[in-house]
Amino acid sequence: MTGQVQGKVALVTGGASGIGEAVSELLAREGASVAVTDVDDLKGPEVVARIKKAGHEANFWHQDVTSEERWIEVVAEVMQRYGRSRMPASAYPCRRLPRCRWRTGGGRPRSISTDSCR
Repeated sequence: MTGQVQGKVALVTGGASGIGEAVSELLAREGASVAVTDVDDLKGPEVVARIKKAGHEANFWHQDVTSEERWIEVVAEVMQRYGRSRMPASAYPCRRLPRCRWRTGGGRPRSISTDSCR
């Protein structure tokens, strides 16, 4: 992955533990500014502190991914902080995040339709 994410912004959901934590740390090591999001307000800031201590850029946002309203807020806050995100949610490259459409199921947002992001 060396150099592939240098200077990009990554929004990682579930970034406070497990795979999300590992992805957040890897992306930061590889040069991305990382927006770590999670519902865990204790572990999320700890992950960010470790990333920053290693000399990399990261910030934490509380986010329940089942809330479409919170998605809109988090994306706006990340864009305000870093500019356009190039790797939202699951580190998928998306060039026009505000134009992404929601795929819903049972009245809840399930994922971002990346087809509309290109």
